[in-house]
Amino acid sequence: MCTLMACSMPPDYDTVFKNVPLYQESIDLTMAMLANQVIYERLEQSLPNIKRAHGLKEEHCLILTGWSPVDKKLRGASTAQRIHSLEQFDWHLHKKNPGKKISSSLCSESPCALLFSMQYQVNDNEFMDMGIDIITRDNYLFSVKIHGNATVMLQGENRFTHEFEHIRQILGNQADLSAPQT
Repeated sequence: MCTLMACSMPPDYDTVFKNVPLYQESIDLTMAMLANQVIYERLEQSLPNIKRAHGLKEEHCLILTGWSPVDKKLRGASTAQRIHSLEQFDWHLHKKNPGKKISSSLCSESPCALLFSMQYQVNDNEFMDMGIDIITRDNYLFSVKIHGNATVMLQGENRFTHEFEHIRQILGNQADLSAPQT
């Protein structure tokens, strides 16, 4: 039996991939990513815990998704400790990207999350990344990052923010269903 504090198996995120329109409408590029070491390493620089890659054909956006166990110090942590950890992620995001326009917000409701967007320019082309990092109650960091043309991303910003909240709710509901009954 797997308890909330000592779960060694990664959670099953198929519910997210099956129920969030962002993934339903996308093309799964995971096998192509894994088949090309150079591409995988490049994407891993963008999202270190990457496990899946998808493409939105109409928007020409790349969706990177990953998950990994959180730092052992956060296992069994309080909500305040998890929020503090997300604040540190936010600080590092700003520190690593000084020339980029970054906005971020914390969600302190369980599961805690950090939402961010980052705009930047490469060779006269404007790009935008949007993402969310969620610390689930089963001690995993679930991350989603969407990358694309800034104009297209800004047009879809409300949709993507809604999809991130949907993912957070699904992960919260999963934790509620798997929590030990007292």
